[in-house]
Parts: sequence; C-alpha cells; structure tokens
Amino acid sequence: MNILNLLTNKQYKQLIIKEYKQDDILFKENEKCESIGILLEGRLSIQSYLDDGSIVIYNTIDKDDMFGNNLIYSSSPYYKGFVICQSDAKVAYINKAQLTNLLKSNDEFLLNYLNINSNFSKKLNDRIKLLSISNAKDRLMYYFHINNNEITYTSITALANELYLQRETLSRLINKLIKENIIIKNKNKIELLWGK
Repeated sequence: MNILNLLTNKQYKQLIIKEYKQDDILFKENEKCESIGILLEGRLSIQSYLDDGSIVIYNTIDKDDMFGNNLIYSSSPYYKGFVICQSDAKVAYINKAQLTNLLKSNDEFLLNYLNINSNFSKKLNDRIKLLSISNAKDRLMYYFHINNNEITYTSITALANELYLQRETLSRLINKLIKENIIIKNKNKIELLWGK
C-alpha cells in the first residue's frame, strides 16, 4: 500500500510531485536531504562511483517505496550516494515540517511510516549480509533467498551491480547453474528450482 493513500485531500495537495526521465539525477552524493520521497512510478537506485569507474548500488527503490526517511531526522542528513532514475519516474516529496506534522496528527500514517522504516532496516541488513558473503555462488543463493527464490532483473550488468559481482563472473555462474538444473532462466527472470 502507498502511504500517501492515508493522507487527506488537503494534505495530498501540499505535496510536491516531480517527474523525471531515465538517468536523471534526483540528488547528488553529500547533498542535504530536506524531504522524504515516495516513488509513485518507475525505479530509482542510490549508487556511488568508485575511482576505478565501477558502480556500487546501495539501494534500489521501487514503486511505493520511500527514500530519505533514514536521513531526514539524522544528525548527518546527507545522501551517501547519487539518487538516479533507472527508468522514467514520478516522485512525491514531503518536507521535514510537513512530515513532522503528519506524524503528530495522523496515527495511521505514523504506524505505516514506522513499518516502512522497520522494513527498510531489514532490507539494509540483508544488503550488509549479502556483502559479507565472499563466494559468488553463495551470494547469488542468498539473493535468491531474500527474493523468495525468484529474481527479476533488467540486465545481467544491472543484476551484477546489485550483487556487487563482475558481470562476467555472474554470467558464467548463471550458465553453470542452468546446466546443473539448479536454476531456470526465462527472459529477465531467474528461478531457483531446488528451493521451491
């Protein structure tokens, strides 16, 4: 459920809604976070660029997901990476003053906001655990586990970035697991067979 459905018409009209094109940068690394965003359409990523030119994706944001919520009340409310559109997107923004007022005056909004923050923390913990796994196969298997044994992706390169693996390594691994009848691949979807 989109948390914005809990707003009154008057509250909704106070939001700032912006549309973006694929590859647009919404926020730059170290830019101050002054509002939370709720993704109405599209897909975003939060990523950094390393000195060798490679990309590290910290988080992906899908429709109805929120971002900036972990920063807005932080003592250091600065984006840790670039917020970039992976596709055309539409975002609703709630500034800090509006958010504080909503959290005080709308109990249902408050409970859903806390739930979203809790789920965000779980997702972050999953990502930290993923990064702690050094073996490529074990990392992919863990990624299957946290995604209910099914992975949908836009490209092998994007999936490799998501898993913090080299594209070639992931491609070889997927082909090997297909031959071993551990996974099946159909277009941009991979399913784990023995985990079902």
